Amino acid sequence: MQTIVLKNLNLNNTSPITITVIIPCYNSKSTIAKCLESIFYQTELPDEIILIDDNSNDKTLSQIELSKEKSPITIKTLKNDENKGPGYCRNKGWEAAESTYIAFLDSDDVWVKDKIKIQKKLLTKLNYPEILGATCNLKKKYTNKIYKVSISKLLWKNPFCTSTVLLKKAINHRFENNYYSEDFMLWAKIISENNSSYFGDVLLAKPIDKRGLSRNNTQMYKGEIEVIKFISSKKNRILFLPSYLWVTLKFIKRALGF
Repeated sequence: MQTIVLKNLNLNNTSPITITVIIPCYNSKSTIAKCLESIFYQTELPDEIILIDDNSNDKTLSQIELSKEKSPITIKTLKNDENKGPGYCRNKGWEAAESTYIAFLDSDDVWVKDKIKIQKKLLTKLNYPEILGATCNLKKKYTNKIYKVSISKLLWKNPFCTSTVLLKKAINHRFENNYYSEDFMLWAKIISENNSSYFGDVLLAKPIDKRGLSRNNTQMYKGEIEVIKFISSKKNRILFLPSYLWVTLKFIKRALGF
C-alpha cells in the first residue's frame, strides 16, 4: 500500500492547479459566514467559489452578500427556485466551475488553514489522481499518512469526508439526487472504473455545528446498502453478504449509542 507522510511534503512552492469550491446552502444563515471565512484565510487560496442557494427561506442570501464584501477571490451565487437537495446543488456548481479540480465544502463545515496548500502538493506528488480526500473521523491524534483507495476498501467504509474531497472537473459521473449517501455512491462509481484515489488520515475539515442529515440513521443505512450493492456487482457478488452484515452491525451500534 502506498503511503505518504505529510510532514515530508515540501509546501513552499506554488502549484499551477486551479480549484473551484462548491458550497450548497439551505437555511445556512448561522454558519455560512464562518464557512466562507475558512476559505478566505487559507494559506493558499482557491481560484473561485460557487455557492448554490437551495431555495432558502431564511436570510442566507443576505449573509452571503455581506461575506462577498470581504472575499479576496471571485464568488458566484446560483439560486434554485425550489429545494432540490445537496446532490443537485453540487452538480449545478460543478457544471458552472472553470477550474481543473472541484472542491466540496458543506455550509456547516470549515476548513483548516492549510487545506488547499496541502492538497495541491499531494495532487502533484500523486500524479493528479481523480479523487483526493481525507478522513471523516474527528479524533485527538492523526497519523498524517496518505493511502491509496481501492474499490474493495469501499465495501467496508466510506473513507472520505465530503468537505475534504477534491475531484477532477473532467470526471463524467455526477451526484445522484438523493439526500443520503449520494456522495459515497459517486466515489464508488468513479473508483470502480480504476480511477486513482487517495485519502489521508489527517484533519482538513470539521463541522461548525452538529450535523443534521447524519442523524437519520435509517436513511443513511439504506443509502450505504445501495452503495455496497453497486460495489459488489462490479467487484464480486459474493462480497455483498459479509459487507451487508458489517454495515448492519455498524448502524445497530450507532443506533444504540456505542
